[in-house]
Amino acid sequence: MRVHILGISGNGMRGIAEILKQQGHTVSGTDTGNSISKSEMRDLGFVIFDAHSPQNVKNVNLVIYSSAIANDNTEILEAHRLFIPVWSRMKAVNWLFSNKRNKIGVIGSVGKTSTVSIIESILEAKGNNSVYIGAKSPKLDKFGKYGTSDIAIIECCEYRNAFYEMILDTVVLTDITENHEDFFGSGIRNTIKSIRNFLYICKATKIYIPSKLEKYFYDFEITTYGESYDSQLRLDYYDTQKLEVSLLGRKEIFKLNKPIPKQYILKCLPAFQIALENGVRIEEINTGIQGIKLPSRRLEKKNNFKFLTSYDDNARNVEQIENTIEALLEIHRDRKIFIFLNIWGKKNKRNIEKMIYLFNKYGMVTFILDELGDAAIGKGGVEDEGIIDKISHHPNLKFRNVDMYHKNYFIEKLGYSFTDNNTIFVTCGYDRNVERFNRVHHILETLYLEGFKNDEYTKNN
Repeated sequence: MRVHILGISGNGMRGIAEILKQQGHTVSGTDTGNSISKSEMRDLGFVIFDAHSPQNVKNVNLVIYSSAIANDNTEILEAHRLFIPVWSRMKAVNWLFSNKRNKIGVIGSVGKTSTVSIIESILEAKGNNSVYIGAKSPKLDKFGKYGTSDIAIIECCEYRNAFYEMILDTVVLTDITENHEDFFGSGIRNTIKSIRNFLYICKATKIYIPSKLEKYFYDFEITTYGESYDSQLRLDYYDTQKLEVSLLGRKEIFKLNKPIPKQYILKCLPAFQIALENGVRIEEINTGIQGIKLPSRRLEKKNNFKFLTSYDDNARNVEQIENTIEALLEIHRDRKIFIFLNIWGKKNKRNIEKMIYLFNKYGMVTFILDELGDAAIGKGGVEDEGIIDKISHHPNLKFRNVDMYHKNYFIEKLGYSFTDNNTIFVTCGYDRNVERFNRVHHILETLYLEGFKNDEYTKNN
């Protein structure tokens, strides 16, 4: 079959393209952006057009589009004219895995990709499982794989209720926070309503819900997980070497070979239970824990010198940034943390007052904020220059509207901060900025190796 994908090099679409190609289909696509992913896919043999055109869908059997594509896109209109089926991303994913006996769907506002990666690792003993994930899996070096086992682990997108297309056997809910505000609005009420509808539609017989969210799903048959005493899957104790859990009353101790932040340990709880129910032995689960590797841009280490460690992370709202900071504070106690935020987007507008809350909570962190721009909103959903001015002069916000991508900026503005040789630097923001972030980390590496040599600046500071 000949399949054409709109937005083919985006994180959500690349996995579909890779799985289709593994299955022997001919895959083409259109993507107007320039990205590392697009170049990689061309190197792998995918035909990718740089501009949308009706000609691109001639002689194809199926068109799949991403949520970023408008309904009046020329290729979609041409496909309809030619009576070519046009499918959404989630409809395509549901079709790809329709013959799998146990489809495990991971849903939630945040943490889906890392949870898929954790379940993937812990279920590895079951054999060649299928995976669809919103980032490159470090184990697969791919975004998607069609395996020979009867298990599929699937990241399901809630944006615009896309996951309503999915039929699943098992659902793991990671968390519910304010996200995709352009669709769900402010607060979490509409997100909860969407997820409740999804749980009716997807027909899953096993549903794992964080204990703190149990009150929103009291009328569903669920299994709760967390730290609270009444959690059915409970984390009782953990340190850098082991973790003790209760799984439906069954006590187990698992070994750790490296520090794992608590937020990721908690995500292991449903994975442990799913593994046991699928016949994975305790020793095999232990092996899976040792092999956990987070996907790209999930606290991805870029530089690791003796006195400077830098990470890249895709956190792009207050809740995600908060989780990232908490993980860093667990791993790197008593080290100075700098976080560069490039998180503003026209679709997902970030509330300035929430950012002020973040700055107030983490006084030990130095924040560097990229341009606020038109997407920054204050209380009430409108531009509020007073609030923007307030955030600009917050004591924990050292710099704003910065030129992060040139060597001289670091020397002139940040060089002195690295002289105590005990620094963590993190870039946070959308995937579209990853090439710019990579430049930042390269500059950090260069300047660190040079020792931030700038006699004139050192003399003045």
